[in-house]
Amino acid sequence: MDHVRVAATGRALNYLPQRVAATRRIFENLGLEVTERVYEPWTYAVLALEAGEADAVLGGIWVPLMYRRIGRDYVSVAQLTSSCPLVLVRRRRSAPFDWWTMDGKVVIVPGGGHCAGFIALAAAMRDDGYDIGRTVPIHDVSEEFGVEMFVGGIGDFLVVPRLVAARIVDEVDAGIAASLALRAGQIPWSVYYARRDVARGRTESWIRFRAAIGAAMQWLATTPLPRIVEGLELASLPNPHQTAETIARYQDEDVWSGAEILDAPLRRWQESLQAAGLLDRCYSHDEAVLASSR
Repeated sequence: MDHVRVAATGRALNYLPQRVAATRRIFENLGLEVTERVYEPWTYAVLALEAGEADAVLGGIWVPLMYRRIGRDYVSVAQLTSSCPLVLVRRRRSAPFDWWTMDGKVVIVPGGGHCAGFIALAAAMRDDGYDIGRTVPIHDVSEEFGVEMFVGGIGDFLVVPRLVAARIVDEVDAGIAASLALRAGQIPWSVYYARRDVARGRTESWIRFRAAIGAAMQWLATTPLPRIVEGLELASLPNPHQTAETIARYQDEDVWSGAEILDAPLRRWQESLQAAGLLDRCYSHDEAVLASSR
């Protein structure tokens, strides 16, 4: 049994395939023992990887791509989320919407130490010919604080995970204006990444790991929602109806399209990161992804 230690940068419902792979013993059946530790702040997960305390980090692919620019050779070994799982919430749920209705409006895009949500929003706008500079963005607050601001009456728009949005629209007169999973398109949003020198010595393990995540995604895609709720004991969670509804939306929006990191979505996301100033060039697939994981 091969032990894989995952250092996670947080907990999110879009990470559900890993839970499926563990709960349904997919990892175990493929000869893997997977353990996870969530680090706070998330940057400690990268420190754990460097110290040899973790085999892979689970988080946004923008991080290993950024680190390549400053000399750290990290490679992604599997994809967990294949599009941005965030939504744009607006006040007045029945109001008509297009990007141009956001002119001069305050949009809160919580970061909590990361910038990917803001970049995904800007990229989605840019694809439709709209400049985020026409808005008044606030993007240096935590999610908790950003939600508190919005619910309290500050800001016109808010970017948050869909499950958080479901709670907000139940509390105030607000609605979901746009899904970034759809608007920003397929991109390798959440991945597992490792040090290349270490990963090369365990390529066969990573192939099985990727296969397990892929099988978990397939189970989520083909299993009726009531069986998913029952099989994963989701009814015991807070707001189980909202959790189930979010999973259904993720299924419809292809948030879990596969564990392979594909060339076109990788380049598309890198172009957005480059436009935001995070990268100075787009890396090839072989530079960014463990070669044997294709």
